[in-house]
Amino acid sequence: MHAEKEADCTDVDEVAANTSASAAIIEEKKRRAAVMVHPLHALHELLLQARSPHAALGLVFVLLVCPLLVLLVVRRLATPSTAAVTTRAREELLSRLPSPSKRLPVIGHLHLVGSLPHISLRDLAAKHGRDGLMLLRLGAVPTLVVSSPSAAEAVLRTHDHVFASRPYSPVTEILFYGPSDVAFCPYGEHWRQVKKIATTHLLTNKKVRSYRHAREHEEKVGSPAPFGVHGGARASDVAGGELRAKRLAMVEEMMT
Repeated sequence: MHAEKEADCTDVDEVAANTSASAAIIEEKKRRAAVMVHPLHALHELLLQARSPHAALGLVFVLLVCPLLVLLVVRRLATPSTAAVTTRAREELLSRLPSPSKRLPVIGHLHLVGSLPHISLRDLAAKHGRDGLMLLRLGAVPTLVVSSPSAAEAVLRTHDHVFASRPYSPVTEILFYGPSDVAFCPYGEHWRQVKKIATTHLLTNKKVRSYRHAREHEEKVGSPAPFGVHGGARASDVAGGELRAKRLAMVEEMMT
C-alpha cells in the first residue's frame, strides 16, 4: 500500500510539473505575441492620429524608409566596398594634377568661374595649369580642363577610350539596371554591340524617313488654333492622343 501511495504521489507531481511547464510555455507565447502586436498597434494608433491622409502617408514613408537608409549607411561604414577603394585610388591620381588653391567647402572652385566661363577658364589655365592640364572641383565633381592642342589630342585621340565612358552615377545604376543602355553603359564590347543594334535598326535613312509624319504632326501640336482657350486645349489633347497612338505603333513595329 505504501509503495502504491508513493507511485500515485509521483504521478501527481509529474502531472503538476507538466502542467506548470505547459502554462509557462503558453505565457511565453502570449508575451511574444504581445511584443509583436504592440508595434503594429502603436503604428495603427499613430496613423489614426494623423491629421490628413498626406500626413499618414508621410509617416508610413518615414517609418519604412528611414530604417532602410540607416541599415545601408551602417553597412557601407562597416564593410568598405570596391567603389570606395576605387574612389580613393582616383583621388590619389587627381591629387597629382595642378589645381587652384582657393577651394571652398561644398562648392569647390565654382566661385572662380564667373559669368563668362570660357574667359575664366582661360585665365585659370594660364595661371595654374601645367602642360595644358588643370583640375577644378565644381562642387563635388572633379573636372579636367584641357587648354593646349597636344593635351587635347591626347584626350580626344590617343587616350579617347579612357574618357569615352560617362561618370558613375547611383541613379543610373538603379534606373537603368546596370546601366546597360547605349547612353549610360561604359565603353566596351557591350556598348559597341548596343550601338551597332541602334544604328542598324533605329538610325538608318529608311527608319528616319519613316518617322517624318510623326515629326511633322508633333510640330503642329500646340500651334495656335481658332477655338479659344478651352477649345485649343481640347484640340491639343486630341492631337496628343493621336501622336501617342502613332508612337506606340512605331515602337511595336520596331520590336516585331
